[in-house]
Amino acid sequence: MARSRLDREIRLRHFWAAWIVLGVCAFAFCATASAGSITATIETKEPIRKVYAVRWDNTPTGQYAKVFEGRIDGERVVINDLTPGRYNLRFETQDGLIEGWDADVPRSDYEQEQPLSDESRATILEKMSGNIVCGFPDEVVVLDVQGNIQHAVVLITTLRRRPFTESVGLNTTTWIWSVNRWSWEDPDEVTWVPVQERPSYALVRERLKPPQYEAKKVVYARHLGGIALTEEKPDIALDKMILPVPTAGVHAVNPDGSQTTEIVLKPKGKSPPTAPPDLETKE
Repeated sequence: MARSRLDREIRLRHFWAAWIVLGVCAFAFCATASAGSITATIETKEPIRKVYAVRWDNTPTGQYAKVFEGRIDGERVVINDLTPGRYNLRFETQDGLIEGWDADVPRSDYEQEQPLSDESRATILEKMSGNIVCGFPDEVVVLDVQGNIQHAVVLITTLRRRPFTESVGLNTTTWIWSVNRWSWEDPDEVTWVPVQERPSYALVRERLKPPQYEAKKVVYARHLGGIALTEEKPDIALDKMILPVPTAGVHAVNPDGSQTTEIVLKPKGKSPPTAPPDLETKE
């Protein structure tokens, strides 16, 4: 009787062990099957050291980046194990950085898409010249503006050189550099306003010493961003891309490689005449 009970227990253990193994295998198969990839052929004048796909996740507490490293095989780059989402490509060169950014905006209500007008562009930039954008930094430069008649995105780079107060006291040795993506809308074609839910987020925000900033070579390219992977289309093979060469400073390029027209919203050394005192001293 004891032997029979022991045999049943052993068979039962084997039965549940088999089900666990099958479950793990099925989960692994499903996870692998749902993982996507981005592949591309690149042409570059400067050797690429590393390549990444960066996905920005929208959470209740803000936008957060998740970075996936890929591999380089000659002129071909491959990034695997990507879940559905929107990705920007990032390339590291010997002493510079090439960053994709997502310049896509929602479609307008028009059946035939209407472009962003020069008048609308000027209105947006005029509003961005106020304290909401220019109060804290010492320099604000628009790198790129894209959109349609009802939606627009603006890429800016900012730099704070002046001392600022933090929890441990006055910081006089560190600069603050950031690159921000702003979203604007004019759904009723009455006036342009920042998107209410989340008007902007920082693609990068760094505290650094002056020599570190002055050594920066960063170029942003909208044709390397906004790559959408979905459940229906988890794998994307991009056409051959010519990568820009990072030059001194922080700049942006058009898809053809030409540099965008930069617009200075706040030049070095200029402070807004009505800037609140806290913006002058606090981060």
